[in-house]
Amino acid sequence: TIHNRMRFKMWLEQNRPIVSFDFDGVLHTSLIPGTTHPESFWDYESWEPRLDMHQRLREEAQDNDVVVVSARDSGMEEAMWEFIQMHNLPVKAIYVTNDRPKWSTLQKIGAIRHYDDSPRVRDELAGKPIEFV
Repeated sequence: TIHNRMRFKMWLEQNRPIVSFDFDGVLHTSLIPGTTHPESFWDYESWEPRLDMHQRLREEAQDNDVVVVSARDSGMEEAMWEFIQMHNLPVKAIYVTNDRPKWSTLQKIGAIRHYDDSPRVRDELAGKPIEFV
């Protein structure tokens, strides 16, 4: 979004490393057993926070700028922002890939590390200069 681009330009001037987090399955765990989709895919209030990852995100934010890079579509950004604000997470921007590979977005924003629960993303980042966690 334009808002993200303006914020990103300001970060470049600060020269802090960028660390990214996936959203589904990483920042919340409201999953139906055996599936990869939240019980209520559109209702952020039902998403259960992964407090261990929230703590990790806060730790990363001490020395880095933190963003969310999600495979969701742009229609979900508002709900993701509400979830982030509800849990007081120090996230600078949200980038969505509309279920396309994340590598180009991560490369474009200059991420040094990406937290994700997807084997597909792990394989996509294998051999790339972005640490997969």
